[in-house]
Amino acid sequence: KKCSQYALSGRVCNGGNNGMCICGQCECIPPTKKEYKRWGKYCECSNFDCPRNSEYAICSNNGYCNCGTCECNKTVGGAPQEVKFTGIDCGCPISNETCRSQDSDVLCSGNGECVCGECNCKKDYYGKHCDICQECGPLDCSKYPECVKCVYLEEGDWRKCGCNVSTVLSADERVDTSKLGRHKQCTSIDDPTNDGCSIIYYLHYEDKGISQQPNLISIHIDREPDCPSAPNIIAIVA
Repeated sequence: KKCSQYALSGRVCNGGNNGMCICGQCECIPPTKKEYKRWGKYCECSNFDCPRNSEYAICSNNGYCNCGTCECNKTVGGAPQEVKFTGIDCGCPISNETCRSQDSDVLCSGNGECVCGECNCKKDYYGKHCDICQECGPLDCSKYPECVKCVYLEEGDWRKCGCNVSTVLSADERVDTSKLGRHKQCTSIDDPTNDGCSIIYYLHYEDKGISQQPNLISIHIDREPDCPSAPNIIAIVA
C-alpha cells in the first residue's frame, strides 16, 4: 500500500511499466528513450505524458511537459523562453499575425474570427484568411439571369446574348454535373414558356492564384425545365 498512490486501485508505483516497489518505496523505471524522464513518489510524473498536437508532438514542441501538464514557452529542460504560445498543448500562438493576409492588415479579411492562430470564417466565406466568398464575385447568381434566359429561350450564341463566358444548353435533359468539376447550382429562374416551371443552371469555375479566388469558366443550363409534379388525380378522387 505504501507504493500505491490510490489505495483502492491496487496499482503499484503507478503501474508495472513505471516503477517497482522496493522496501516500501517506488523506484522508477527509466523510459526507453533517453530524453524521456519519469519521477515522483509513485512514479506518476514524466516529461512525455502530456497533451500532443495533431502531429503527435509533445506540447506541440512549444513547451515543457511537467508531470502531465504542458508549461508553454519553456525548453525541454524547463528554462523559460519568449512567450509565444498558449493552450493545453501549447498549440495556440499568442500573436494573431497568421490571421492576416499579405494584402490586408485586417484580421481574417474582416470576414471571420482569429482563434488559436487560425481564421474561423463567417458563413459563405472560406480560405485561409476568409478572403474567398462563395456568393460574391463571379459566383454571384444574380449576375446571370438575362444571359441564361436568352440562351435558353433562343438557343442562340451566348455572345449575342451578352454573356461574358461560354453559356450552353445541355444536350440531354439535365446537365451532367459529374463532368463539370467545381460548380455551383444557382437559384432557379422562372421559365416564361412553362407556367410554374423553372430554369436550372450551373456555374462551372476553378480556384486560381495564391488566394484561390474563384474564376468562372462556363455556364451550363438544363435543357428541360424543373416543373412541379402533377397532382395524383386518382388519389384525390378516391
